[in-house]
Amino acid sequence: MNSQERRRTDDESPMTIYTDNVRFAQGLFKDVRDWKELRLGSLPSPLRPYLEALTPKTAVQCSKVSEPGSWGHAVLIESADGSQFDALNRVARRYDAPPEGLVCVAGTGTKFHGFKDRPWEIASGNLHLSVLTGPRTTIDHVGVAFIVLAVVSVLQTLDDVAELPQEATVKWVNDIMIEGAKIGGVLANCQIQDDIVTHATLGIGLNVEKAPPVSPTPSVPTVGSLHQFSPNPRRCTLEVVFQKLITYLGANYASLMAGGYQHLLDVYRSRSLVLAQRVRLHRDSVDGRPGATIEGVVQSIGEDLELFLDQRSSPVTEGRLELLTR
Repeated sequence: MNSQERRRTDDESPMTIYTDNVRFAQGLFKDVRDWKELRLGSLPSPLRPYLEALTPKTAVQCSKVSEPGSWGHAVLIESADGSQFDALNRVARRYDAPPEGLVCVAGTGTKFHGFKDRPWEIASGNLHLSVLTGPRTTIDHVGVAFIVLAVVSVLQTLDDVAELPQEATVKWVNDIMIEGAKIGGVLANCQIQDDIVTHATLGIGLNVEKAPPVSPTPSVPTVGSLHQFSPNPRRCTLEVVFQKLITYLGANYASLMAGGYQHLLDVYRSRSLVLAQRVRLHRDSVDGRPGATIEGVVQSIGEDLELFLDQRSSPVTEGRLELLTR
């Protein structure tokens, strides 16, 4: 944990909330009151350019909440004109991250995407979350560490709130699954300078209330929602899922900063849907031509999430995974 993250944990300062719609914000923090208008031009750097990138408005409503996690700021936008994940990355190329971290939620919006810019279908009542951190330190296995962090945090959240008959799992590399249906996915992006991670951005899409209409593919034959599988959907509301998730994200981020990657990886491996399963990996197309496919039984998952298949000497590091056996 770096000094800035340690100060945030020790001080237990309240989270500051910024929103363009108080009603939407109260769907995530229902007990928050005492809203006041705040003009974006009055905000200090480095926070101001992020707010300006996340909303076209010149003023937002602002309040504070005693948040159980470790994040300093939350930006809650009812409808986002573009991916908040992309917006955070654009601004982070020019400015420092707020030292206490920044959590963003969009109720709905346009131009959202998943892994490798694949389209992500959105629906009101689901969680569309982006998180910006400023580690400013070296991180082991940085190429995959934040994917692992995000996946594990989602799985722990579902364990906590959903009362599922079967544990949720992860389908390599970043799909969150319940009983064979995809209910979520995660993204991560890091900026590195001289081996120092200056910024890390996480994106998490989680179908809480609704399963969006998605055409089936070999890699994603069906999608679902948390409410569809939970025996007690009233207990896993969007508000509860969001607050639990940012709490787990904060705790796991602190663990990662303290050198805890191996523990997070062990959890990821223990919840893998693909270990000991026969799979087919579809490589992305090149110049309009179909990519090659690879088949085999997954023997193990490496330190950098590479897949080791039977009868194959080198590991697999990319491709869309199709389960051939269940």
